[in-house]
Amino acid sequence: MSKAVTSIKNMTKITIDIVSDTICPWCFVGKRRLESAIEEYKSLNPEASFEVKWHPYYLDPTSKIQVKMDRYVQKFGQERMEKMLPYMKNVAKQEGINMEYNGPIGPTQLSHRLINYAGSKSPELQDRVVERLFKEYFEINGNIFEIDPLLKISNELGLDEKEVKSALEGEEGSREVDREVHKNQQRGITGVPFFTINNRLHLSGAQEPSEFLRAFTRITK
Repeated sequence: MSKAVTSIKNMTKITIDIVSDTICPWCFVGKRRLESAIEEYKSLNPEASFEVKWHPYYLDPTSKIQVKMDRYVQKFGQERMEKMLPYMKNVAKQEGINMEYNGPIGPTQLSHRLINYAGSKSPELQDRVVERLFKEYFEINGNIFEIDPLLKISNELGLDEKEVKSALEGEEGSREVDREVHKNQQRGITGVPFFTINNRLHLSGAQEPSEFLRAFTRITK
């Protein structure tokens, strides 16, 4: 057997399915920690490859577009919010995220439709879209809840505007996301991020990189 064939046969492929919402701060933190773990694992196991796929969840399915801080006060109360936000900012900063809490908040179905569209092209493109949406919402205080700003983001990423517009406006895109959210709820997922590794091992929450590394080692033994 040739060296090339041997190399392909011995490659370790790890698939990671992530259930997430685009307004979930811990999902952004979890993404960064996962990326750190992947980078470290690949430095120790150069033959390893990873495929990451993102799946939708609604943290607040009844949400309407409004000022983000107003919604947080309504949901958590002023006293709790004043403690929670500085803590969250500090955690995010440790992962290289400059988290802000200005701008709007709203329903996330449209952003998930954009993510699903990107996923139909490739996992790599989908991950780029997820990253851009997180940055827009958490660092730039942008609007990811309406079609026009999502089209602008898509154009920046070089996506086909006609195809994206169809994905965001079509009824099938709406039904597809709702079905997947319902499926994840039926699986018993009640919080995000939720990670499934190689369809076997599950991790809930924004785990530290060390936890992901332990999971990669377990799953590849």
